[in-house]
Amino acid sequence: MNCIFCDIVSKTSPASIIYEDDTCLAFLDIYPVNEGHAIVIPKHHCSDLQECPPQTAQHLIAVVQKINAAIMKAAGCNGVINEIRNGLEADQEIMHFNVHAVPRKLNDGFGWFFPPGYRERPIEREKLDRLAEAVRQNLKA
Repeated sequence: MNCIFCDIVSKTSPASIIYEDDTCLAFLDIYPVNEGHAIVIPKHHCSDLQECPPQTAQHLIAVVQKINAAIMKAAGCNGVINEIRNGLEADQEIMHFNVHAVPRKLNDGFGWFFPPGYRERPIEREKLDRLAEAVRQNLKA
């Protein structure tokens, strides 16, 4: 398996590491959306959040909280987008679970861009209720 994030963990690829412990590692993105953009990864390879052990995922989120606070101070911003992509259809580029921490400033040109008119097409409550029931059933399985 050839994984750039595993190479960063093993120190065979360079990275500007900002945090490291026994479970995870955080480093600055080489292609930052905004200055201070960081990526937090588990040291153990897992392809996405679904494959990540729950205790590892919990630890990563706790680290992301610390990273967010540190990035906001360092980048001089008041907001951070945290993003997790799961799978190719979600535009995950590297198949190693990761959480992005992207510092944000007003009018920086980055953000979620929804399809035109999406707020003009609410889904009928009955359809939402059917989907909610299906999700609840899958949670029980």
